[in-house]
Amino acid sequence: MSKKILLIADDEEMNRRIISRFLKSDYEVIEAENGKQTLDMMHDRHVDVLLLDIIMPEMDGLEVLETMKKEAELDHVGVLVATSTKEKTERAALSLGADDVVSKPYDPVVIKKRIENILLMKEMKARKQQDSGEDSLEFWKNQTHGLQEKIDGVVKQRR
Repeated sequence: MSKKILLIADDEEMNRRIISRFLKSDYEVIEAENGKQTLDMMHDRHVDVLLLDIIMPEMDGLEVLETMKKEAELDHVGVLVATSTKEKTERAALSLGADDVVSKPYDPVVIKKRIENILLMKEMKARKQQDSGEDSLEFWKNQTHGLQEKIDGVVKQRR
């Protein structure tokens, strides 16, 4: 199974390097140093989860989130926002579609767990949407019918 793709968007190279080193065994890690580059990379290739710093040049993290919210093809990307100015930024980021917020300085263990949770949440949402389709409904009706036949057969055998 191929690794999920994590995009780390942070203008501080040291921050990117620390997180990348910590997570590269679990994820394919790619990096961006500003908001514009972040969006360009997400348009050029599939990204599963984005670790997004708020304060970046050219385009800050909130502007990236605003753009992502308008672009349906980026809806599948899980977003973990990193900020040092937590309260105001946290509310703004969550209202723009971020899945979670983490405080800086980075704690790699916390980031790893939050990313796992975001990916799990996205996977469960996708399964739920898939299961709500007509084909799924028909599948479960058939499964239930088959199960009822088996139960009826067991009940008859016991009589």
